[in-house]
Amino acid sequence: MKQKILSQIFLFSVIAFFSILFIKCDENETPYSYQIFYLEDSNLSYSDIENLPIDKLVLKKNPVITDKDIESITVLYLENNPIQSYRFSYNHSVKANFGEQVRPFVLLLNGQRFYTGECWPNFISIVPGSILLYRIRENESWLQPIDDKGNAKLKDQRIFETLKNLGVVIKYENIG
Repeated sequence: MKQKILSQIFLFSVIAFFSILFIKCDENETPYSYQIFYLEDSNLSYSDIENLPIDKLVLKKNPVITDKDIESITVLYLENNPIQSYRFSYNHSVKANFGEQVRPFVLLLNGQRFYTGECWPNFISIVPGSILLYRIRENESWLQPIDDKGNAKLKDQRIFETLKNLGVVIKYENIG
């Protein structure tokens, strides 16, 4: 009798374990993600947030750009120049996503806040104080480092590993 009860408890435990496992496992679920979020407060500028802890910034509920929007990235470089630019091609128009206001943003890489920058809907005559994201066409934007610190952040191999794992095509183009 005691062994029968133990067998039933064991069987129940195995069924419960696999039920939970199957519920938690989604075949489309991946640990990789690339998302750009604006801040909730649209009145903040980059200079307002540049010295604040990135984890304290309040983000909008929905991202501006996700890895699902990105078709390819082209790394633009010059020989013997450490600064690189990044051209993002999207699989649809993202014009509405960007809006028409200069705004700070936060990049989340694999769910972790990675860096801050500033999004410009089009060119402005002043130099930004951060990594610059600007829309070129309806389905294209550029990510441009403004200084060595921004360049180092954008060259971080974790970004490229994540994007490759997400199936984003990465190209290289010498513009010299």
